Amino acid sequence: MMSRVITLTDQNYDELVHKSQGIFVIMFSADWCLPCQAMKPIFNNIAALHGSLIQFGIAERNDIPAIKETLNIKSFPRVYVYKNGQLAGEHIVSSKNYETEILKPLNPFLP
Repeated sequence: MMSRVITLTDQNYDELVHKSQGIFVIMFSADWCLPCQAMKPIFNNIAALHGSLIQFGIAERNDIPAIKETLNIKSFPRVYVYKNGQLAGEHIVSSKNYETEILKPLNPFLP
């Protein structure tokens, strides 16, 4: 099943993430971040594989100034996992093995 990766902004973040049921995986990205750009197609592929069970979203730095400050996000890329609207895992991507880096915080929630 193909998943739609949702674009998150300051305006829709609370409604989509904090009020969600189940698992919601978010990639925090920046347009100037080369690893972020390389990671996006892999994130989209993982979303396509697991999208029937899990929601996926991408939050671009310029679209989330308030969220970025609230969550104290200073580096990109990073992946957060929410379960039933509560932060359940986070990971700062630190290697070029992007699939592994995305799956690290997500693995505990996969069947």
